[in-house]
Amino acid sequence: MPFWSCLDCSNAVITSRKLPAVLAYLDHLEEQRAGMPAEAFALAHGRTRRRILTQILPAFPASVITEARAIAESTRPLKNLPPLLGGIGSRQ
Repeated sequence: MPFWSCLDCSNAVITSRKLPAVLAYLDHLEEQRAGMPAEAFALAHGRTRRRILTQILPAFPASVITEARAIAESTRPLKNLPPLLGGIGSRQ
């Protein structure tokens, strides 16, 4: 099960090992946000984005986030996004 399906679950535990993928997913959401009407984005991804920004990232020290960002930028943790989220087979 991909981690992003668990981001809305109150029982989800995000560890530093998953943080690079969370940051890459946040970048993906920001790209989607730039190309969507605000209301449509809020309905589709607003809650998940808010959770990442207000609950997940604040739980980690800045040094861990910096390290995770470097990992996310040097690897492709989201290369297997499903088509709906812009992965292989998506409509461009």
